[in-house]
Amino acid sequence: WLMQKEIQQLKNDKRLPFSLASAFGWGMAAHGYMFLDNSLSHDSLREFHAQILGNNIKMGSGRIFTSLYRDLLGSDVTLPWLTGLLALIWIGLAVYLTARIFRVESKGILCLIAGIFATNIAVSATTATYIHDLDSYMFSLACAVTAAWLWREWKWGWLPGAVFAAGSMGIYQGYLFVTVTLVMFSCILRLYRGETFREVFRDGLKAVGMLLLGG
Repeated sequence: WLMQKEIQQLKNDKRLPFSLASAFGWGMAAHGYMFLDNSLSHDSLREFHAQILGNNIKMGSGRIFTSLYRDLLGSDVTLPWLTGLLALIWIGLAVYLTARIFRVESKGILCLIAGIFATNIAVSATTATYIHDLDSYMFSLACAVTAAWLWREWKWGWLPGAVFAAGSMGIYQGYLFVTVTLVMFSCILRLYRGETFREVFRDGLKAVGMLLLGG
């Protein structure tokens, strides 16, 4: 029933295509040259050989799902245009779910959120130097936002949210703090809008449990 409800919501929600379009607009304006060119720098030089060594490094640093992600959606050879396409799709979905978390309806605000997600220094630096990892990192970002959205949207959403938190940390641990920040902002706004401290505090504990379970 929940899945049917969510599918119906996606069909009728115009924020999803607008979020994707905004992410692509900002992303191509900021990074289009790198997506459509073959400028090499730093670790991008690894695209000339198989990722066996790189995968071993990922496993050793706890990024255990990176190889699985690449097997499903990537390849051993970096294709900048494909990396960019996937990265902007994940960013667009993250923007949409952020809008759902904070009940954002304004297209102007959505466009600004997309600009923050697509052109911040972390994305720019990754595109410039680690472009072979860009799409997997943005997938980690989308998983981090999804975890916060599930926690916010459904009473027991923190349980499936733990799966997405684990997926995010299993690709790039740094985006754990995106989940933490979204949860904190959500709690602050709920208190500001008059919800009881006990209710917000209880949900905050669920978020902590979600992250611990994901870890």
